[in-house]
Amino acid sequence: ASADSSIESAIQHILTNDDKQSWVNKPPQEPFIVGSLKSESETRQATTHLQNLLMAGRQEEALNVALEKELWTHAQVIGAKLGPQQYSKAVSYFTMRSIPDGSPLKALYL
Repeated sequence: ASADSSIESAIQHILTNDDKQSWVNKPPQEPFIVGSLKSESETRQATTHLQNLLMAGRQEEALNVALEKELWTHAQVIGAKLGPQQYSKAVSYFTMRSIPDGSPLKALYL
């Protein structure tokens, strides 16, 4: 019980601490939207194309389509299956296209 109380106290301190680094309190300079603004129909069509490529054994091409169509989850899963180099490519594309400049996440992910 003492450990739980100690953890809760530490979390409370972090959440209420006024000495947070300046970037924590500033919103990003532009909207931070992860994902795509494509319609459901466009997403469904791209996903079907991606599925067909994978079923035909064309994994590299499927990865490129997922990156081009900003299907980030699919790109990362396919990249992970293909190996570390392709996974890194998927993370880099996601980071460059989805995370605004100046965000600490961009620096951490790259």
